[in-house]
Amino acid sequence: MCGILGIITPASMSVDLHKARRALALIRHRGPDDEGYLLVNYAKGEVVPCRGSDTDLRVGLPDIDAYAEKSFNILLGHRRLSIIDLSPLGHQPMGSGDGRYWIVYNGEVYNYLELKRELSQKGYLFKGTSDTEVILAAYQEWGSAMLNRFIGMFAFAILDLAEKTIFLARDFFGIKPLYYSLVGNRFSFASEIKPLLDINGVGRKGNPASLYEYLGFGLTDFGDNTMFAEIQQLPAANYAYVRLDELASVTPVRYWRINTGYRLDISFNEAVDRLRTLFAESTRLHMRSDVPVGACLSGGLDSSAIVMHMQRQQIPGQDLYTFSFIVDDPIISEERYVDIVGKAVGAVCHKISPKPEEMIADLEQLLCCQEEPFMSTSIYAQYRVFKLAHEVGIKVILDGQGADEIFAGYYNMIGARVTSLLSQGRFLTAWNVMQGAPKNMSAFRSRTLLFSLVRMLPPGAINTLVSLIGTPSFPGWVNQRWFLDRGVTSHYRRYGRGKHALHDEAFFAVDCLSLPQLLRYEDRNSMHFSIESRVPFCNPDIACFAMSLPEHFLISNDGTTKSVLRESLKGIVPEPVLKREKVGFATSQKDWLKVQCNWVRQTFKHDDIKALPFMEKHAFVEIVETTGSSKILWSTWAWRCLNLLYWSRYFDVEWD
Repeated sequence: MCGILGIITPASMSVDLHKARRALALIRHRGPDDEGYLLVNYAKGEVVPCRGSDTDLRVGLPDIDAYAEKSFNILLGHRRLSIIDLSPLGHQPMGSGDGRYWIVYNGEVYNYLELKRELSQKGYLFKGTSDTEVILAAYQEWGSAMLNRFIGMFAFAILDLAEKTIFLARDFFGIKPLYYSLVGNRFSFASEIKPLLDINGVGRKGNPASLYEYLGFGLTDFGDNTMFAEIQQLPAANYAYVRLDELASVTPVRYWRINTGYRLDISFNEAVDRLRTLFAESTRLHMRSDVPVGACLSGGLDSSAIVMHMQRQQIPGQDLYTFSFIVDDPIISEERYVDIVGKAVGAVCHKISPKPEEMIADLEQLLCCQEEPFMSTSIYAQYRVFKLAHEVGIKVILDGQGADEIFAGYYNMIGARVTSLLSQGRFLTAWNVMQGAPKNMSAFRSRTLLFSLVRMLPPGAINTLVSLIGTPSFPGWVNQRWFLDRGVTSHYRRYGRGKHALHDEAFFAVDCLSLPQLLRYEDRNSMHFSIESRVPFCNPDIACFAMSLPEHFLISNDGTTKSVLRESLKGIVPEPVLKREKVGFATSQKDWLKVQCNWVRQTFKHDDIKALPFMEKHAFVEIVETTGSSKILWSTWAWRCLNLLYWSRYFDVEWD
């Protein structure tokens, strides 16, 4: 796992090596074990690989400082977190044997050993044991078609000196980030946003369209937009070619998409057996590492499934380390289930229970780490879990992200299932699903049923009704005119509709709703502490398999969520965990912020709010001033704005 950087300028310009080194240093946390550069003067045909101050001298490369006075128009930079092949043979940027191709790569391709055997049979030779060499050979053999052969998480750039191109690619789910900016004939890319903000020409203007999605729906990290107008991200499951002699545009090409319209003709028991095999294999591949591997353990079904499968794959006599956040609210605490699973596998369990005062003390660092606004204080809980793992000395962690999206674990998916059934005229089954839904969602049952009915209406009627019963498209404290003047019009988030509502809703969750931002939180929090986080559920074979199953395999006719997954884990995951209702990874956010009412009110001073021209200040101040009272609870909107205010201030974002 690593951090990458690239700067490409026209031949008439040159890269500022001092600024490039400073930009790469901003993501040193992603790879403290090594530092490498490739310098290219394309006009002169000069190609120079060199080292930085953290490079192992055994690589035998010159120091980049020796070239400070020379002119280069291409720079590739790399920070390495050594996980597979810890030797200097894994140093990057890495070149092909003939010097034509050079790669900077962030991620892991878990099936690299199988691909390596196939490529070896085709005559390719390998010096080391890293997966980076395998990707380079795969690109030479198959080009962009190699991507659909991979199982893993990745974001990389391959420079082809003969074709004068940079090939950029990002994994199927967007587990690993890849940002870029094309400003003033200068193209730059990086694993995080901070390095791009430090490069000449890239501004700090906010993106009104992304702002609307965040304020209205809490959505970030989907498509190619970011909260910065001049910084984009390569979307998940996309690649792009950038010509070195035509730095004019970036046109992403999607290479993979889940087919939600395909259905397998398979029995439930056959599906259970197939899923059990798929997940065991995915966990096995995700445990490939030359350093110890641990796991996040929330006590929920998904993380427990991973820990139990890890124990089956574990080398005898090797300790299994788990890391858990324990909330101080007994109503939502999952400590009992953490202990059950930990005892079942004989894990070395580590727990953390941070206080609200600690979050406030760490908030600025957390904002710097996340780089864009985030949805809730649960992101801080995750931040502390990875900090704990770092303190213990673990460099690789497995986590359960993706299971709720792929296997329809969220309670809003129950509403989508009901919509599917109603659209098919199966009213009794729809009633049974609602009646059998988890007890802890009973307070939302009538609202769920109402939204299930609304999903069946024409889009125009949906907009009208949702504004009456749900979230308005422009909350009262938002300056609607500010958005309209910038071409941002109101709309509602996408919902699954009709006879395939459940599969559509699950696809949206994977593609553009919850999973993209959860993966960003995971990547930033883990890499901030130099930890590689792996997510075995985010496997294209598992996702395509789940989406090809009949809807009652996902949510059963008695309202059981993740039905096929639960059944596949019988005899593996302890029974109390299998039968428990979903809680979700969360802090006592309302209580946390009520404790800090004075801090909240001080934060939202009238002068501070003036920095946010899209706010209707008086309406919002009223919300803030009543925070913590018995008449009003802290709202999700208020947290979004608190987070946005701090983020805008920290990154000096320009909104006017």
